[in-house]
Amino acid sequence: MVRTLLRSALREIRQSMGRYLAILAIVGLGVGFFAGLRACQPSMMATGVNYLDKQRLYDFRLLSSLGFTEEDTAAFAALEGVEAARGAVYADFLTDLGEGNEAVVRAHSLTEDMNLPALSAGRMPEEPYECLGDAKYFSEDMLGRTLTVAGDNSEDTRELLRCEGYTIVGLAWSPAYLNFERGTSSVGGGSVAAYVYIPEEGFDFEVYHEIYLTMTDAGEAYSDAYNARRDEMKPAVEDMVDQRAEKRYDDIYAEAMEAITDAQQEITDGWEDYHREKADAENELDDAYRELTDGESDYEQGQRDYEQGRVDYAQGQRDLADGQQKVSDAQQELADAEQEVADGEKELADARQELDDGWAEYNQAKADADRELADARQKLEDGRRELDDAQKELRDAQQKLADAKDQLDRAPDELADARHELDSGWLDYNDGRADAEREFADAERELTDAERELADAREKLRDLKHASTYVLTRSENTGYACFESDTSIVAAISVIFPAFFFLVAALVCMTTMTRMVDEQRTQIGVLKALGYSKGQIMSKYLFYAGSAALIGSLVGYTLGVAGLPWIIWEIYGMIYGFAPLR
Repeated sequence: MVRTLLRSALREIRQSMGRYLAILAIVGLGVGFFAGLRACQPSMMATGVNYLDKQRLYDFRLLSSLGFTEEDTAAFAALEGVEAARGAVYADFLTDLGEGNEAVVRAHSLTEDMNLPALSAGRMPEEPYECLGDAKYFSEDMLGRTLTVAGDNSEDTRELLRCEGYTIVGLAWSPAYLNFERGTSSVGGGSVAAYVYIPEEGFDFEVYHEIYLTMTDAGEAYSDAYNARRDEMKPAVEDMVDQRAEKRYDDIYAEAMEAITDAQQEITDGWEDYHREKADAENELDDAYRELTDGESDYEQGQRDYEQGRVDYAQGQRDLADGQQKVSDAQQELADAEQEVADGEKELADARQELDDGWAEYNQAKADADRELADARQKLEDGRRELDDAQKELRDAQQKLADAKDQLDRAPDELADARHELDSGWLDYNDGRADAEREFADAERELTDAERELADAREKLRDLKHASTYVLTRSENTGYACFESDTSIVAAISVIFPAFFFLVAALVCMTTMTRMVDEQRTQIGVLKALGYSKGQIMSKYLFYAGSAALIGSLVGYTLGVAGLPWIIWEIYGMIYGFAPLR
């Protein structure tokens, strides 16, 4: 009897396959949605947790308005419960994308063993001027393109970025940016379009802008154990941040005071050097002025001496002519004296001739002749001596005239050289005074500017405020928080949404089976007439509906668990898409 009912039920299924499949499909749809949505949240969460663990997203992000030093990083690394601490820098800058389009890009420094980018194309940067691009913003055909630092950026930004442009050598996903949100910025339109990762050598910085920490025994992300561990660590991290910030403030204040003291001493020494060197320069200029005025006096005296020399030379020429006349006169007198000697000798000869005329007269004549001859010889000797003196004086006068002429010939050149030297001296003097006045004016301006800068430094030091510090966890990361929220939404939908399908399935099944029973009242009556009980007759229809529901549930569960999470993850890929679904 049971076999007869089973064969009847199977025959009924074959004869009403459309009705049977409708029940199967509606049940499978409800079960598939329920099972798929319930499996979706754990799959998405497992994918995110595995990705964050693999890429080693930070547990704490520390910020300070005064920055952090290497010593601060080492202090946090030594904190109990901290696995690693890494300092980092970042900067928002405008870059030209062509055709007049500018975008705000946030440049992060690459950190060792933390916040690791997941490379999707290209390679990692090897040079300071290379970078990893945002895989969600940049496409592979942009590899090799250089992101130039636009001139519209502030001076501080251009100084912080060591290179004028950064070449995209790879594309990567970042665990710090799980979704499409890239944050806000004070640069450009206020919204960050994309991120890039640059080697630390690509920045020119003195202190880190932030420090990232990872915890020991952290547990899985989003888990209660992780949150408990984070909350346990946070007070110690906050205390350490406050301590390091206070020390940083004290160090900056002490360094600034030391620099101000040194600058004040340098300014004081500068003023002393300024006044001393200015006095020395003025003394040197005064000495040079006196030398030049003395030189002018000497030059004027030289001109007067030159004119006097010309007068003396003319007088010497006249004296030479007179001397030559004297020599001629002396030569004439000498010739006359020689004539007198010759006449005396002739008279002596004549006296000798007249010897025969008488000795007495001879002796008288001889005595007169000897006397006259002696006088003549004396005159001759005097004349020769006078001639020698006159010739000597003439030679001396000629030599003096020659010397005077030589001096007069050289005098114009010497006077011209003296004039040139004086003119050069005056030019050097005027240039030297002008240079000295300019240099001292520059020195005075520099010292005045230094005093003003020192005053500004004192004012800034008085305005120096204690550091504003922030201890951020993963929960303050937009992508991390949004991912948890979105997966929770999927989990909530998995509870509410399938209920409608189950209600619809129940309604369809009830309607279908009610109609089927109504249509088969005659068959039911025949079965009763043949002796089948109500339970046996009911089992036929329960088998019909139950088998459809069971098969639909199995098919719906299999397809829902296998396909629906993947479909939803692909839809969420527009927001996330950082890794394939696990």
